[in-house]
Amino acid sequence: MELGPCFNAGVYAISDTGLTISQSYIHDTGLHQSADPPGNNIEIFTSTGVEVAYNFLQHGTSNMMAVQSTQVNVHHNHFQDAKGPFWRGQSVQFNSVTGTGNRINCNLMENGDAVVAVAQLCPPGHGFVSGCSDPEDKISIWQSQGDPSDPIQIYYNKVLGEGRSASAASINMIDGYGQYVDAVGNIVIDGGPGGIMVSTGSHTHILNNTLSGSQRSWISYPDGPAAQVWNQYPGVACDDHTVSGNLGLWLDNTATPVPFRFGGGCTNVNESNDNWNAPVAPPIASAPIPQCSP
Repeated sequence: MELGPCFNAGVYAISDTGLTISQSYIHDTGLHQSADPPGNNIEIFTSTGVEVAYNFLQHGTSNMMAVQSTQVNVHHNHFQDAKGPFWRGQSVQFNSVTGTGNRINCNLMENGDAVVAVAQLCPPGHGFVSGCSDPEDKISIWQSQGDPSDPIQIYYNKVLGEGRSASAASINMIDGYGQYVDAVGNIVIDGGPGGIMVSTGSHTHILNNTLSGSQRSWISYPDGPAAQVWNQYPGVACDDHTVSGNLGLWLDNTATPVPFRFGGGCTNVNESNDNWNAPVAPPIASAPIPQCSP
């Protein structure tokens, strides 16, 4: 099935149960720029038991958003060139998603790189050229909470390229507030000025990810790290974060390596057995991830 171009959202579901969106090409949504916000490729609200799988989602304001929902399983999709602008621009965002069964696993997320070329292809108001993107956090977990027995999973995704973004994370595991979120086995190559971030909250694991960031001299933030835990939100609890088994080499805009950073404001932050001086061979971007076999 193909949906697009669309003035607003491609798929909009509210208070649904047992919805499956599969094997579809959804693209060029949000053409009606006066909407607030312009439409995303897929928008899910107050729903339970939603599966989004084996789709190609391209050129949405954001490509996939789930709000106030539970048991949302997003897997084996190809996301390309989220248009933005800020505050949208995610490949996938969970917003106030809670409970068990929430997954963002085995997806490919691509955003066109090279800021000069992108600026030429995408003048303001034009977002419909392949390689045109203005993304923010590629995976954004906003004010969401998994369950102690079944955290929100961000497993075995590939996050490649960052478009024009000069400030966003590749994966922002907790933003605003939240708890029980795990990022495991992801491959991030130039996915943003920063790699995997925890901005507040509690009970996270950043395990066995591969993170490669080349020098991008145009980025305005000179010191985005490969991984970071800090409390951006005073007054919100920030506790119990584990960072272990990760490898890669992340450079800032002066080509200085920037490894894991603890930015303060949290308790019980444990970092161990990481290798932050391990250059990543380019073939990893195209190599299959064994855990993601259909």
